[in-house]
Amino acid sequence: MQLYQPQGFWARRKCDKFTPPAAQSAASGDFINMAIEQNDIEKIAELARIRISDEEIGEVTARITEILHMVDQLQTVDTREVEPMANPLDAIQYLRPDEVTQSNRRDAFQAIAPAVENGLYLVPKVIE
Repeated sequence: MQLYQPQGFWARRKCDKFTPPAAQSAASGDFINMAIEQNDIEKIAELARIRISDEEIGEVTARITEILHMVDQLQTVDTREVEPMANPLDAIQYLRPDEVTQSNRRDAFQAIAPAVENGLYLVPKVIE
């Protein structure tokens, strides 16, 4: 299995190293039908330290099962001809000139600090 490795930072590039997995159709029965049961929700809630009352556990199980069925539907989509994207909006970050827009106010800030020495803020020691 080949992994997608970006060619550049924040760049959208056509990468010939990446081959998306073939879509699995619901008719072929090849994909895994995700389902979750009430006792699984109880275990997950305990691990996540989330309190779910006995009255809500059935509703939560039903809602998560619906979400997993939507994921099943998404997995049936054929994405072999879809080019990977770095940004779904094809956004371009416009650069501005590198100019100083604020003045240096370090002396004014250090004048109101409780303790300063050689241009550094002094704080209480918290690690021995």
